[in-house]
Amino acid sequence: AHVIHKRDACLGCTFSQKGNAMKIFSRISLLLLCVLFASPLPLRAQNEKMRIATWVRGAAQLAFPKTKIKEALESCVGGGTVFTSIKVVESSSWWYLVSEGSSGGRPCVFALELEKDGEGLVVSSTSPNIHCISENCPACSFRKKRDGRIVGCSCKEMHGYHACGMEDRDGLSAAIMSGLQGGTK
Repeated sequence: AHVIHKRDACLGCTFSQKGNAMKIFSRISLLLLCVLFASPLPLRAQNEKMRIATWVRGAAQLAFPKTKIKEALESCVGGGTVFTSIKVVESSSWWYLVSEGSSGGRPCVFALELEKDGEGLVVSSTSPNIHCISENCPACSFRKKRDGRIVGCSCKEMHGYHACGMEDRDGLSAAIMSGLQGGTK
């Protein structure tokens, strides 16, 4: 038995080919909807912002308890990182959320770039971050440009083989924002 397919005048496809194409299209559409609406890091809003500090008598005061910020940072940075201090730091015209601690038993420092606005400081889902981890170095510090912007890591002790490894991960600031959502002071 030979099967003859009717051709669709517009697309030049048989009805069975058109049906298969529609199934594929609907599956791809469903997959894209799942990615857009169920993703932990939403693709819909490419640059969401969250207030991290407010101005109180001219000084930046954190908008979240330090313990909540510490938990969000440690959870997102991972690698056994434990932060012991968290503070807002101004470096010339740049602002950062800076944490010190240890990662896998090695000293480390972490900086998340903040944006200044009229009401305080905000973190953006695309904010740069730098995590400096000691490699045979007693303590890491941040390397800065002349304008004060943090651009890397350096070892405070400069003789022999001493170094600070650097991580700058895309999406980390958005993950930290996600970890902070749901409660302020």
